[in-house]
Amino acid sequence: GTLRGGPTLARSLLDGGYRTLAATSVIHLDPGFGFGDGFARFAACEGGLRGWLRPARPFLLPKILLRTLGAGRPARPGRETLERARALWVEAEPDRPRFLWVHLFDPPRPYTPEGGPRTAPPRRAAPTPRGGPAEIARLRRLYDGEIRDVRALLAGFLAELRADSAARGRELVVALTSDHGEALGEHGASDHGDLPYDEGLRVPLWVAGPGIPPREVATPYSLTDVGPGLAAWLLGIDPWPTGPLTRRRRPGVARSGAESFAAALRGEAPAAPGEVLIQTDHGAFRNVAVVRGGWKVIGHELVTPETMERKPLPSAGVPAGMPWRGPFELYDLVADPRELDNLYPERLPRSGRFEQDPARQAFGDSLDEIRQRLRELDDWPYRRPEAGVAPEIQDALRELGYLGDD
Repeated sequence: GTLRGGPTLARSLLDGGYRTLAATSVIHLDPGFGFGDGFARFAACEGGLRGWLRPARPFLLPKILLRTLGAGRPARPGRETLERARALWVEAEPDRPRFLWVHLFDPPRPYTPEGGPRTAPPRRAAPTPRGGPAEIARLRRLYDGEIRDVRALLAGFLAELRADSAARGRELVVALTSDHGEALGEHGASDHGDLPYDEGLRVPLWVAGPGIPPREVATPYSLTDVGPGLAAWLLGIDPWPTGPLTRRRRPGVARSGAESFAAALRGEAPAAPGEVLIQTDHGAFRNVAVVRGGWKVIGHELVTPETMERKPLPSAGVPAGMPWRGPFELYDLVADPRELDNLYPERLPRSGRFEQDPARQAFGDSLDEIRQRLRELDDWPYRRPEAGVAPEIQDALRELGYLGDD
């Protein structure tokens, strides 16, 4: 599919007088998929000669030349992307504010950190399927090494941007986040995008800049809140709707997530507990979850053991009692932040009365919405490649795991 419909952060800032720049590290963020909207300059993963030569990749004779030029790669190393981003930043006109989107793709599998695995003590243990605790610990040290390497790259890059901004008499605002986490044994899964648990969904969201008070905000936000929230804060405008995941404001919720996020950047207190809607449609996995008032309700289509066997370790050999084998899950995120104690159906007797028990109240409030969202996933517009996407680009997406059943 392509990114389409509604405003974007880049478009809003371009219209507001910013010079908008982007440098990305993977082919599915190419401007041809709509991600170039609003950007004056875009350093894609494969631009210029390399992009022009991609259709020749299947042929034997040009392969050596293509590899020498870096063509045919669905992703590029973060060092190269940061070099392009640095050049865009420095070359931009000095009389206009600049907005730069930088995307790095180093941490996902295969885990091959340049600095080797992280040697610090591993993270807390989690239930593990076949592969055993030792294999899970090894994968986690490698993944943590990837994160360490990216942090080191970004530290030097941001130091250069701050120095350049200061030389131009401007102040730098930095927003850092990620599109997903990584499951490494938790809930019998590996990889990402399959199951809507905290290990795959919770991501860093750090914003630093002039006028932003240093503090930690516990209110949960969706990534769909970040773009309109930043635009509202930077430009002094009302947040715009956030697209197909936009939810109707519930009674008692004084602000949308984007409004609350913009208010947090201004130093105001969140007006109400956050609400987050989660939808995943990844291969054979379809899930909808709602986080509200400290509770999380998950509904999904049943996933068979055979489906999980096709996933990379440590997903193979998953025990039969995993909670995603049932239709619904319910978690008390305050008492059980690691989502290990599924309260459905033990806390939900067949009585239709939800007034007394907060667990039943949370489940009842979310159930109809979850069922409706699951039905809507059948018509979700991003499940299939857009008509006209070149075969070689579809091959690259398939190589990255974005097409197909796995």
